[in-house]
Amino acid sequence: MPAPQLPPGHVVAGKYSIQAPIGPTTGPTITYSAVTGQGRQVALKMFDMAIRQHAEAMGTIERIYQVLGSLPPDGIVPVIDAGYDPATGAPYSVTDVAGSPSLAQATAQGPLPAEAVGSMLRSIGQTLDAAHGMQLFHHALRPSNVFVTGQPPALGARVMDFGAEIVRRALPTPETQAQSAPWLAPEQVQGAAAGAPADVFTAALVAFFAMTGRSYWRACQGAQPDLAAWQQELMAPRTPPSLRALELGVSLPGTIDKPLMRALSPDPSERPRSVSEFAAALAQGIASRDTAATAALPASAFMPPQGAEMQPPQGGPAPGGQGSWSAPPPPMQGPPGGMQAGMQGPPG
Repeated sequence: MPAPQLPPGHVVAGKYSIQAPIGPTTGPTITYSAVTGQGRQVALKMFDMAIRQHAEAMGTIERIYQVLGSLPPDGIVPVIDAGYDPATGAPYSVTDVAGSPSLAQATAQGPLPAEAVGSMLRSIGQTLDAAHGMQLFHHALRPSNVFVTGQPPALGARVMDFGAEIVRRALPTPETQAQSAPWLAPEQVQGAAAGAPADVFTAALVAFFAMTGRSYWRACQGAQPDLAAWQQELMAPRTPPSLRALELGVSLPGTIDKPLMRALSPDPSERPRSVSEFAAALAQGIASRDTAATAALPASAFMPPQGAEMQPPQGGPAPGGQGSWSAPPPPMQGPPGGMQAGMQGPPG
């Protein structure tokens, strides 16, 4: 049974009036735009009622919502309410509207500049490292749940959907498998214990997507991934990311290959110890590209011909064929102090 498909005007828990679905309308969760009685816009996620039969999964989700209140508020889209809808019996959770584009939306205008991606990844690293310190792992990071803030090159990010992987594993469907596959680490696919290294792996995939607008995996370029081919590719030797980017029509410096290849290692023990460590290594690779390019050219290449006057630089696209992206105003903030998140007990 999928999550409840609710018509406009349906009121959840006597507090939230449904407006329209956001994203897919099948699977174990469906997210809706909704409005409170006070006119506050929110995003409301309805869960398949069958999740209530998985006591361990529900307990984990409840703990996640409690821990989220301890994470840096500028790095997450917090859960502001959660409970059970008496009319459907289904669990729900509520967040503020992110107020900024997702990474998937931002890259629809073209790949982000490499320096901006490095800045965004540092922001993600701060959030995930804080979560990892409390034994909370995301395990479902993807371009649709990373929301880009700020202005290039100083981009930040807010992350949401902690706990989405718990629901996917408890209530697997073909739809959730297809949506999740391009962003899973090998150990998640193999059913092994997954921790912080899985988030490092996925952060590398997200960084590659941000710099190219496309998935790293050849099997995941269409609307629906070729799951059999993807599973083989996941465990095969890695193509250097700069070469994969060229296959996709994007020029990236070879200096990013080493940090990305390490983060994408099939062996979790070979990856950086944290997302922040990976972000620092990638930023160093991005910064060193100009030094590497300069060292490859003789000094005479930078001297004008004899008798020629120096001309001012002409406008044009950024090196590497990457476009620029202008972000909207900073995201909406909730009321001072926010609300204490936590699952309410089921209706009596």
